[in-house]
Amino acid sequence: MAAFACFSNSNEKTTASYRALIQRLRDEGQKAMANQPPIVSIASFKFYSAHKEESRHVFKDFIYKLRMKMFEDPYILLCDNPTPIFKCFVRLIQRLKLRDGVESSAFYGEIKKVITGFMNYYTFVIDDVVKKIDKYTHILDNKLFTRLIDETMEIFKKNQAAFLKEYSPIKNDTERANYNRVIEGQEKFIAYLEDMRVTWKTKHDKFQIFVKGCFQGSLQKIIFGYTMEQ
Repeated sequence: MAAFACFSNSNEKTTASYRALIQRLRDEGQKAMANQPPIVSIASFKFYSAHKEESRHVFKDFIYKLRMKMFEDPYILLCDNPTPIFKCFVRLIQRLKLRDGVESSAFYGEIKKVITGFMNYYTFVIDDVVKKIDKYTHILDNKLFTRLIDETMEIFKKNQAAFLKEYSPIKNDTERANYNRVIEGQEKFIAYLEDMRVTWKTKHDKFQIFVKGCFQGSLQKIIFGYTMEQ
């Protein structure tokens, strides 16, 4: 559970509430790690070596599907970048599976801790997004909306760079096709947001109606995306 420490670092841009939540998860993870019995390193190494390639394939398949899911129904992100957190939870579960290959009550206890951590994070994000929608509905103007679009594009560009690095090396035609689909999906998504930015940078007619619909779509996207990843 020491892997909980990879949730955040000092360079990440997070709100005070996010940092508090992440720190709590770190503390829980460190406590759980301190209570674990020693791991037989030789057995762990043999099991890890035997399943390393399978684990990498599973992770690559996950980040591909996650990337494609994020491209569906272009929307504005109203929360901190969720992709690194999704990937972190998957890594946590993978590491638990690799430990000696033993499925015991302790193993399922650790799985429960990971799931509980995800549900805490999920609940916080939904609540935070709802509060932001309520706030923005009353104060939003073209300038702020343009800023939200820019922030969303920046997040997607960072996630794209991370994906291209993590998905390499490409080992077969299927992976090459997936790789190209993600590149195409990113281009279409960014192009859509750029068009939205140009349209609503100065346009006032029906602005509030469009924004309300956009925010509602953003909330539904977050809810659907998170529940699909559980």
